[in-house]
Amino acid sequence: MLCPRIHLPSRVGVALHSLLLCGLLASALCRAELVIDGVLAEPEWADAAVFDQFRQVDPETQAVSEYPTIARVLATPAGLAVGIKAYLPRELRTYGRSPRDSTNMDADVMRVVVDFDGSGRGAYDFSLSLSDSVRDGAIVNQNQYSTDWDGAWLHAVSEDDEAWYGEYLIPWSVAPSARQSGDTKTIGIWLVRYIKSQGRGFAYPSIPPSRPTFVADFHRLEVARYSAAAVNWAPYASYTVDRLAASSKGRAGLDLQWKGEAGSQLIATLNPDFGQVESDDLVVNFSAIETFFSEKRPFFTENQQLFDLRTSLDGRLVNTRRIGGAPDLGEGGSTDILAAAKFTSLAGDFEYGAFAAVEADPSNEVEGRSYFAARALYRGERVSLGYLGTLTDRPALARRASVNVLDSDWVLGNGVRLQGMALASLIDAPGADDGAGAFAILSYDRGGRFSSESSLSWFDRHLEINDLGYLQRRNLQRMRSIGKIISRDFPADSSRAVTTTSLEADVRRSDTGTWLQSRVTAEYAIRYRTPEALSAYATLHTQGVDDLITRGAGPVKLPNLLEVGVDYQRQFRAGVRLTLAASAFEDGVRDKLSQFYQVGAKVVITPNLSTDLSIDYVTSPDWLVFLPETDQLVSFGRRSAVLRAALNWYPGRRHELRTRLQFIGLEAFDGVDFERNRVGDLAHLSCAGPIPGRRIWFAVALPFRVQAVVRIVRGV
Repeated sequence: MLCPRIHLPSRVGVALHSLLLCGLLASALCRAELVIDGVLAEPEWADAAVFDQFRQVDPETQAVSEYPTIARVLATPAGLAVGIKAYLPRELRTYGRSPRDSTNMDADVMRVVVDFDGSGRGAYDFSLSLSDSVRDGAIVNQNQYSTDWDGAWLHAVSEDDEAWYGEYLIPWSVAPSARQSGDTKTIGIWLVRYIKSQGRGFAYPSIPPSRPTFVADFHRLEVARYSAAAVNWAPYASYTVDRLAASSKGRAGLDLQWKGEAGSQLIATLNPDFGQVESDDLVVNFSAIETFFSEKRPFFTENQQLFDLRTSLDGRLVNTRRIGGAPDLGEGGSTDILAAAKFTSLAGDFEYGAFAAVEADPSNEVEGRSYFAARALYRGERVSLGYLGTLTDRPALARRASVNVLDSDWVLGNGVRLQGMALASLIDAPGADDGAGAFAILSYDRGGRFSSESSLSWFDRHLEINDLGYLQRRNLQRMRSIGKIISRDFPADSSRAVTTTSLEADVRRSDTGTWLQSRVTAEYAIRYRTPEALSAYATLHTQGVDDLITRGAGPVKLPNLLEVGVDYQRQFRAGVRLTLAASAFEDGVRDKLSQFYQVGAKVVITPNLSTDLSIDYVTSPDWLVFLPETDQLVSFGRRSAVLRAALNWYPGRRHELRTRLQFIGLEAFDGVDFERNRVGDLAHLSCAGPIPGRRIWFAVALPFRVQAVVRIVRGV
C-alpha cells in the first residue's frame, strides 16, 4: 500500500499549530492509496465522478472556454480526492509563488470549494496555484469569505505541454459535517479555474461567488461515507530571556483537538503562546471609529464558523481579538490567556456549540476577564433560524455584559434571499442601560442583467456589543439600497467583456431623529477581455450631522461633500500587476478640494522571488480633526504618505523568507480653530487666519521585518 507524501501548509510562524495539523494528517491519511504528486495516474481515478461543463463566471459571461477543464472527484477512506486537468498552452501560463492565504495569488489558480454535509450551511475553500501556493478559507452566510480559517490537506501540481494538473486529498476530519445514515453521504461542491493571462475564471456549476445563494446552489454529489474521527494533542515549552529587562520567563502549554463521527469537535488550549503569529499592518487612525483587525491566532481561527455571526455595517457579534487584549486597568499591551475551549456539534438539521476563554490576571490588583458564547442553529432546506448568546465578565471595571441575538435566513427562490437579526444587550454596570437593535437584508441576483440588495438597520443609542463583538457605531437608523445593471452581450471584436452600472443610496439618521450625513454613489465599471479593469465613481455626501467626531462632546454640522474617483488594474504577461487609483474630494467644512493618489505594483521577478510596492499620498487643505485635550475642532492642512514594500523569496518548496517595510508620514499645518454651538453650527474663532504653532509632524517607520518559515514535513 502506498502512502501519500505530506506537504503541510502552515501559517507564517505558527509552528505549534502546524505540528497539531501534521498529527491530524498522519492519523487520517496513513491508509491512503493515492500518491498526492500532481500526476493523476492511479487506477482509482477511473472510478471518480467527472465534471467538464465549466463556464465563464469571472467576468460572468457564461461563455465556454477554448481551453477545457476536466475535474474528477473521488471519496476515499482518507478523505475527498480531487484531480483537475486544466488545459492551457505553456506560453499562456502564469507562474509565481505567493504567501499562504494571499488575496490575489500570482499564478494560475484552481479552487475546490466543499460543503461537507450538502446542506447549504457553509463551505470551505481549498485554492491551489500552478506554482504550488495555497489559500484556504471558510464561506459563511452564503457568500462571505474569510481566510482566517486554516486546514490541513494534501496538494501537489504538475504540468506537461498541453495542461497543468492539481491533485488534492482533503481529510474528512478537516471540517465538521452532520451524520448521514447509510453507506453514502451528500456533499456540495463548486470547482473553478482561473487563467490569469486572460483575466478569466471558469466554474462548475457556473455560479459567481457573489450570488446571495452561492453555497445553496452548489452541485450536490453523493459519495461513499467514511469515518471522520480523529484525536491529537501537542504540548509545548518555551524559555525567554530579556536582557534589557534582566528577566527570564518559562512557559508551557497544551493544544488538544478531538473530532467525533457525528460532526462533533472539541478544541482546547492551555496557556497558549501566540508570540510568533504574524503581526498586523501598521495603522494610524484619528477617527472616532475603531479599526477592525482580523484574527490570526490559530486556536481562534480553527472551527470558528458557527460563531462568525455578522451584523450590517460589517459588525461581528464575536470578535475574538478582544480576548487577550490590553487590560482594562493599568498599562497597555496584551493579556495572557490562561485557557480556552470550544465545542461544536451537528445533529440532523441542528447545529450547536459553546465557546469559553479565560485570561490570566495581568497584575495582583487586576483580575483577568472571562468570555463565553453559546450558539444554536436550525437549518432547513430553505430557512435557518438561530440563537447566539455571549457573556463578558470584566472584574476590573465591575462590568458584566451579555448580548442575545436571534437570526434568520430565508432562501425565497433562485437567487433571492432574506436575512434578519434582532439583538439585545444587557449591561450590569453603574450607569449602563439595556439596548436593542435589528436589521433585515433582501438580496436578488439570478445571473441576469439586474441585481440588487436592500437593507434596513436600527441600533438604538444604548446597544453595546463591543465587550466581545465589534460594531462601528450604535444610535443609528439606516436604509441602504444598491442596484446593478450588468451588460455582457458585446461583439466578439469588442475590448469589453462585462460592464456594470450601479447606483447606491445610503440614508442615515440617529436613533434620536437627527439626520446624519447620507450618501449617493454612482459607479461604472468595465472588465475587459484582457486582464484589466477600470471603474469610475461619483459620491455625494449630503448635508448632515457628525455626532461621533467630538467623542460625545456634541454634534457637528457638515455641508454637502462631493467625491469623484477612478481605479485601474492590469495584469501584464511579464509578471507585473499594476494598480492605479486617484480621487478628488471635499474633506471638511471650508469647500476646499482634497486629492488622493495610489500606485501599487507586484513584480514576479522569478517564480520563487517577488516584490510588492505601494504608495498612498493624500493632500488636503481642510482636514477637520477634534483635539480631545483642548476640546477643540481644528481644520488643518494635511499631507500624508503611506509606503509599503515587501520582498518574498521561496528558496525551496517548504521554505519561505519574507521581509516587509512599512512607513507612515503625516504633516498637519496651518490650523484654523472652530467653535460650535449646541446644535452643531460651526464658526471661526476671532483669530481668523492660520494659527501660528499649529503644526504637527508625525511619522512612524517599521524597520524591515524578516520572517523565515521552515515548513514541517513528516513522513507517514
